[in-house]
Amino acid sequence: MHPERSKTIPAVGGTIVRYWLSVADLSGGAKTDPGSAPARETHLYLAGAVDQVLFDDMESDPGWTVGAPGDAATTGLWIRAEPVGTAVNGVQVQPEFDHTPDPGSLCFVTGNAAPSDPVGTADVDGGATTLLPPVFFAVGFINPVIEYYRWYSNNGGADPGTDFWRVDVSNDGGVNWTPVENTNLTDANWRRVAFMIGDLLPPTTSMRLRFIASDVRTSSLVEAAVDDFRLLALPATTGVESRSRPRPLGFRLPQPNPFSRLTTLRFSLSEPARVSLEIHDVSGRVIRVLDQGAREPGEHTVRWDGRDDLGREVPAGTYYARLTANGILATRSIVRIH
Repeated sequence: MHPERSKTIPAVGGTIVRYWLSVADLSGGAKTDPGSAPARETHLYLAGAVDQVLFDDMESDPGWTVGAPGDAATTGLWIRAEPVGTAVNGVQVQPEFDHTPDPGSLCFVTGNAAPSDPVGTADVDGGATTLLPPVFFAVGFINPVIEYYRWYSNNGGADPGTDFWRVDVSNDGGVNWTPVENTNLTDANWRRVAFMIGDLLPPTTSMRLRFIASDVRTSSLVEAAVDDFRLLALPATTGVESRSRPRPLGFRLPQPNPFSRLTTLRFSLSEPARVSLEIHDVSGRVIRVLDQGAREPGEHTVRWDGRDDLGREVPAGTYYARLTANGILATRSIVRIH
């Protein structure tokens, strides 16, 4: 019996660290975790401080779109709901709970049936069903990262492993797509997926994702779910930051967000700075200048009443607060509702 051994991943900052585990015994047996690593999937974590720019936990309507040209699924279309768990021979094929910690309960799931209905009553059948978040803004961030949690199962029926789960990303609003995931491997648990946008295509003001679950075999059993979608920004440094060094600029998430009449934006400076705080629409156009000029170190508070520079109320939708201080840029998304 060999003693337990451990390895440490070197400290790094401002990146996604991908890793997998591989072991072999003296008889030639080998095991890799995840099983398809490194070609198809790996474990991962985000290293360094992370700023959350956009977060949809599905507990309120995030404005996502169900359906796209070419969809043909007749059942199991995406819905935002509390999932109803489904099991085959004791193996879970649809989650009983969403991913968001309590009191969260809602996610997007490919159909729900009553607990008493037969297995496969509301699974994906007849073709594809597509789920699309709204177009979002990924310019002005350092190393923007997309993160989401998904559930996928396709091996509970008579044609296991024949259908595919697909995720694509676009930087032109959905005209052209680049693959993120394309797998026929069941992973019947909440799998975290994260990727740096710049690894696949240049970030723009017109980013979009699409999640596609499909079933082309009549006796297949396909279930999928999506929850806790985030846009993150990683720091630019490639080394370990000193713990004693204060961050030159802090920009908190707007509160409340979403908002109807008034939201508060707070930022902090570690040194004197010339500041510009602007509200942009999704096309990148400046619609309101909230603050501008020289500011002293410390905490600062600015409020936005949902109006543009001409005093007109802006429509409901997603906007971006862009804060610049001594050449450092930070961005936060804001959702206005009526």
